[in-house]
Amino acid sequence: MKIRYFFLIIIFFCNKNQAQDIGDDAKVVRYMVEKKFNQRKIKDLLKYGELQFTYNISYDKDNLIDNIIVNQKNEIFLDLGVRSDITIRFEMRSGEIHRIITHYHDLTVEFLRKKFNEIYSERKLDDVLFFTPNYKHYRYIYWDYDNNKASIAYVKYISSEHSKEFQELISRKQNIYEQNKK
Repeated sequence: MKIRYFFLIIIFFCNKNQAQDIGDDAKVVRYMVEKKFNQRKIKDLLKYGELQFTYNISYDKDNLIDNIIVNQKNEIFLDLGVRSDITIRFEMRSGEIHRIITHYHDLTVEFLRKKFNEIYSERKLDDVLFFTPNYKHYRYIYWDYDNNKASIAYVKYISSEHSKEFQELISRKQNIYEQNKK
């Protein structure tokens, strides 16, 4: 039962296997987060005496979802081989996910970089960007000075934000991925 539960968490929050991705509708993300909270709240209170999963939703001046912030205690990350308290911030633009930031409360930037270099080195470019297999999104690791936490941002690759040489490299990688997919 515990193993199945951990895999559900991974499916919910991990990069390309997650239920949410860049460009997804904010209302769908809100529904998924609220559903997960409702599924967990009684179990958390009975088992731990406190909520292990909380969230907050903020709205912009047009009453569109601006941010969804999820806090989880003692989250397991199988790929990193650790547990950590985390905060995940789904940043929205025009009612869609623009960026997903995960703040790790008790991990260091050095630890995350080391693990990412071990696991994702074949898709590491520009020394700091860890791309998805299709090269349409990437993650980068940094220290968030506002929150004082090691963080990973997950964003969509936008070619105009990079040099011409880098654009050509990504285009080649995307083409190779598409050819291998067939």
